[in-house]
Amino acid sequence: MSYRFYLNVTLLVALGLLLYPRPARAQENGFVSGVVFLDANGNGARDPGEIGVANAAVNFASGSNAATEVTNTDGTFQHTTPLGTWTVTVVPPAGYQVVGAPAATANITAQNQNLEINFGVRLAQLATNPPPTVPVPTNTPGVLPQTGAPVTGSSVLLLALIAAFVAGVALVISAWAPPRK
Repeated sequence: MSYRFYLNVTLLVALGLLLYPRPARAQENGFVSGVVFLDANGNGARDPGEIGVANAAVNFASGSNAATEVTNTDGTFQHTTPLGTWTVTVVPPAGYQVVGAPAATANITAQNQNLEINFGVRLAQLATNPPPTVPVPTNTPGVLPQTGAPVTGSSVLLLALIAAFVAGVALVISAWAPPRK
């Protein structure tokens, strides 16, 4: 066989390899998982005995990509994300409020990387108005301005008794004191 034959075969094989269609490379993904929990002590960390909260929305956003997961009955969630930086926010169910920051950043840099992000929530205040306050007289502490009588449970009565006792002791001491020369 001639030199030209081998050259032509080599060129055809090289051209065939260049033009042969290749399957598209699969997109690399990671995972963001975690739990939305009832933070009993309000410290923002999940402690033993703190239970998960169901039906909280966990939103994922990165550029134009967005998705939402809803927590399971045990408060857990998991979302498959393409590699990149994601903002993860929690929207608690009605009647709850977030303890600490409602958002976190997840930076997925490797195939099958799993980042865990947890969010604490607590019961929202049931009343929007503060309880009524009892007016306190401002002219004399512990004394009702209308009657001059001590306020029930105040320390004014105790102070009056102590003052009477001290005065009585002083009177007794002065009566027993020896005469001065």
